[in-house]
Amino acid sequence: MVPTQTWEIPIDGQTVQVSVTTPRWWGTGEIRVNDMLLHPAEIQRRGRNERMFTVGKQIATIKPNLLGEPELSIAGQKVEPLNPKPPIPWWGWGLIAACVGMPILTLGGALPFAIGFGGAYGCASVLRSSMPATTRAILSVGIVILCWVGLIVFLGLIRQVV
Repeated sequence: MVPTQTWEIPIDGQTVQVSVTTPRWWGTGEIRVNDMLLHPAEIQRRGRNERMFTVGKQIATIKPNLLGEPELSIAGQKVEPLNPKPPIPWWGWGLIAACVGMPILTLGGALPFAIGFGGAYGCASVLRSSMPATTRAILSVGIVILCWVGLIVFLGLIRQVV
């Protein structure tokens, strides 16, 4: 399933719908205005991930946030999407902290950092999804356990070598 984010914007007395489809792992996304696919010539690239195009007489900008989700701005003002992602639940921050604590507990290192922050990113993505709360909790706990098992195996291998 390819995630789509949709916004409705009042421009020039009309409501304009902008939707962005962003594939998770490969390919390029597409931008639609009122269900009409924008031609690549209508989209100006600004930097690596920022796209600019016109909606009516306004300049629209789409760029990813820290979690890679698209954010739309019209004339510099951020627009809230129609289907916003839910916030991270209060209990989810403990799971994220359990992953972020890995490089702190091991006093650094590239692999503990990658495992810890990769797990934290995975937990944050799952926790903000539209799945039921129980499913999000089970998947997030699974990510934390998997990360800790991976870290312990890594530390055990290092200890045998040294």
